[in-house]
Formats: sequence, C-alpha cells, structure tokens
Amino acid sequence: MERLSFRVLGPLWVGSATAELLVPGLRRRTLLIRLLMSANEVVPAQRLIEDVWDGAPPAGAAATLQSHVSWLRRLLGPDRVEFRDGGYVAVVAESELDSRLFESEVNEARLARRASELETAEQLLREALGRWRDDAYADAAGVAWVAGEATRLGELRAGATEDWLNVRLELGEHASVVADAESAVAATPLREGLWAALMLALYRCGRQGEALRAHQRLS
Repeated sequence: MERLSFRVLGPLWVGSATAELLVPGLRRRTLLIRLLMSANEVVPAQRLIEDVWDGAPPAGAAATLQSHVSWLRRLLGPDRVEFRDGGYVAVVAESELDSRLFESEVNEARLARRASELETAEQLLREALGRWRDDAYADAAGVAWVAGEATRLGELRAGATEDWLNVRLELGEHASVVADAESAVAATPLREGLWAALMLALYRCGRQGEALRAHQRLS
C-alpha cells in the first residue's frame, strides 16, 4: 500500500510523496472527510448517506454513494476504502493523518515536559501546531456531524498553544513569547491561560504597564 498523507487540519488535502491527489466535487470531498473523521472505524452506509447529503439524501443516493466510493478507491488505491459489516472504513495509518499526528505529538510533548525535557517538549509542540492550516475540517464547516470533532480538536489546539507558550517561558524565551501570545489571545480571547502567558511574558520583559493593561483587558 502506497504511503499517503491526509490533512484535515484545514481544507482537505491528500497527497503522495510525489504529488497532490485532487478530490474534486463536494460530495466526494465530504465523503472522504467523513471517513477520515472516523479513520479505521466502520461507518454504516446509511450514516454516510445521511451525512454526505447533510440529512437530505436524494432518491438513488445509495447507488451514488457506491459510485463515489469506487472513485475514491481508484484515486487512493483499492485497499484504502473497504466495505465491512454493512459500512465503509478508511484504512489510514496513524502517521498518515495530520489530526492523529497532532494529538500524538501533543501527548508526547506533555510527557517530555513532565520529565523536564523542555527542549524536546517545545519542538514537539511547535511541530504539532505547525500542522494546522485553518480550522479542522474546514471544507465541512457548519455541518452538524463535524461540529463536535472540530470543536474538540480546536480545544486541543488552544491547549497545545498554551503549553507551547509556557514551555518557552520556562526556557527563558520571554521576549519571543510576547508576539506569539498576543496572536494567540487574539484568536482565542476567552482562554485565560493564554492571557496569563502573555502577562507573564510582558512582566518578565520589564513591561509591567503593558502586563497590567493586559490584565485589565482580561477582566
């Protein structure tokens, strides 16, 4: 099975070591996103029909779904989308899917931080956050079935950002943390941990007045 890369932390992107594999068409892209959201788990065919057509499948949707699955198999390889127990499963290695890699790297970074391996933790968190290109599952934004998982990943992203800023503060990188913390609070203004990192970075840079103003903005 050829190694592929599947990216869902932003618009859907699929590629091999040599080229991007284009997935044209709303329904095909939605189908692949839905399968990747449950990678290596069977999604019942009827559930796929409901989700791909956002709760309003047309007559003949079952046949159309089979056609889209056949097209994906031709693009990705016959072993990538399997039929099992009345449903379909996307066969994807953990290292091929950016959302799984992101979670794995964040978990490894937290273990490294607890072991006082701060440089390793910082590198892992930087690489994990670098995988994000936009909101998770951006092509399916606003669709009910993706909302919960997209929110969960977004919360993990905010938490990983907070961890990354704090690890860098522990490494003494106060000045460089300020700009990244300001960007982080602008993107997620309700997360108090990000504001705390910004205020501490400002304070340690001798910018106590700005730290106080940041506290007032939070309050």
